[in-house]
Formats: sequence, C-alpha cells, structure tokens
Amino acid sequence: MKKEELEEIGSRIESEVSIDSALFEFHYSDGYEDAIYIKANRDGLQLFAMELLKVSATLSQSGSDPIEKTISFDDYGMMEHSQVSILYIEPTLQEKPKAIEPLPHKKSWKDSFAQFGCIGVVIIFALSAIVGFISILGWLF
Repeated sequence: MKKEELEEIGSRIESEVSIDSALFEFHYSDGYEDAIYIKANRDGLQLFAMELLKVSATLSQSGSDPIEKTISFDDYGMMEHSQVSILYIEPTLQEKPKAIEPLPHKKSWKDSFAQFGCIGVVIIFALSAIVGFISILGWLF
C-alpha cells in the first residue's frame, strides 16, 4: 500500500473510533511465565491497528534508507492499566531470517541394532513370562 492509502485508512479509523472507550491492554497470563495476552475492545483494536499503519507508512516513505529514530506509541492512553507497556516501535528494513531446514536423517547400523535389540528384549521378556507361568502351574498341579 502507498503512504497516502495508509494515511487515509488511519484518518478514517481515527475519525470513527471513540478514543475515550478504547481499551487495549497487555496482561501476564496466570500460571505461565513470560506468557502475555491482549485484552481489547473493538475501538482499542482499531486504534492499535492505526498506530501500526502509521509506522508502516513511515517505513514505506523511507525507501531503502535505514530508519534512525523510534516511533513513540500509545498517544491515546488506552494502555494505562496494562501490565506490559509498549513504549515505542523501532522500525527496521531487515527481513525475517529464513528457517533452516534440518538435514535428513541417514540410517546407520546403530539404528538397526537398537531396533533389533529392543525387539530381542521384548521376546526374552515374553519367553521368560511364559516359562515362569508354566513353572508356577507345575508347582500348583
């Protein structure tokens, strides 16, 4: 999207959303260390999206030059009761690194030995159980 389109969407959101009722908060999840959830209403979600669109418009305007400054966040005070605060957004032109695919597993003699070893142990236990059961029956009768 072009900068003008992003700005138009942002101004439309800002004119239609009630800033006073907007709620967008980050909270720590109970029982999970470092787990965070978002508590938000419709207006809060739209204002949050508008803030992200502003950052996106700044990035598209800059072209290929690295961005030196951070962009302050939450001018609307909708996160004042949040347990976690977002102070600013640091734009970057850096892309997400590609995932490294694991090498395919080559079957070695150790894998075969382990497989047959496990099967052998199960057979020995089964034979021992049968012999033991027969011995017990011999004692009883």
